[in-house]
Amino acid sequence: MVRKAILAVVLAMASVCPAWAQDEKEAVVLHVTSKLGVKTKVKVKTVHNPGVFAGFFFEPKAGEQAPDLLAVDRGHGLYITVPLRQLKHIVNGEKESVVTLADGTVHNGQVRTRIIPDPALDDSEPDGFYLLSKAAEATNLGPSKPKAPNPERKRFVLKVAERVPGKGLVYPPARTFHVYHPGRHDEKFRFPMIVNGEKFEVNPADFERIAVFKKDKEWHITVKAPEAQERTGKLNADNLRIVEAETITGARIAMPLTPFDTGAIEFVESHGFILERHVVTGK
Repeated sequence: MVRKAILAVVLAMASVCPAWAQDEKEAVVLHVTSKLGVKTKVKVKTVHNPGVFAGFFFEPKAGEQAPDLLAVDRGHGLYITVPLRQLKHIVNGEKESVVTLADGTVHNGQVRTRIIPDPALDDSEPDGFYLLSKAAEATNLGPSKPKAPNPERKRFVLKVAERVPGKGLVYPPARTFHVYHPGRHDEKFRFPMIVNGEKFEVNPADFERIAVFKKDKEWHITVKAPEAQERTGKLNADNLRIVEAETITGARIAMPLTPFDTGAIEFVESHGFILERHVVTGK
């Protein structure tokens, strides 16, 4: 009887706990190869990310525990975080890292995450932390399955700009993402737009295409509603420091509209982006 009662409690808890919350009960295990070729299997006891990486990504809902995050600086004002369990493999080069996730997504950039490994690694910092970008490679020995897309949420295609010498702004495929409605947990986010002195709240769901770009040192926004002409105005960025979005497989994207320095890391401003309504073709 006691065993049956315990089993019933366990099953009840499993039914109300988010899947990723259940995963968080077990430590992530990494196989780390140092730049001298030493291979070590470690458990991740603690994760630390600098500045706003730790604050404005994955704000947990009431009753939920935020997952340990892997933070990647993609350059040109594009920042990514993803639950560490979604990591598959990291290869660190001289100038940048190649991060492969469980869903096959690849991010090239600077890994900003520090961990406390168990056991400690030879080149850990005095406080016990180890910067993952110091390793030659790191492999997650038990990556979790990628987050399944939610068919109930509105989807968009986000194209993030990059400035290339001699070409200006480009939108490469590697900086294109399938995302939900911008913002955090709900779909209340609006772009504040000013046209000829009149203020508007732009709901992304109402438009086929939204482009945010900087001109003459000011942010502008162009919107295209179905069966309507494009309209361009100023983006009121005074209270819009960062634009965030969640990819359909659970990564978080941040694009600062204002550069700022947290002391631990300098966040540069984005070069802008294009947000298009996701169109389903064929079935």
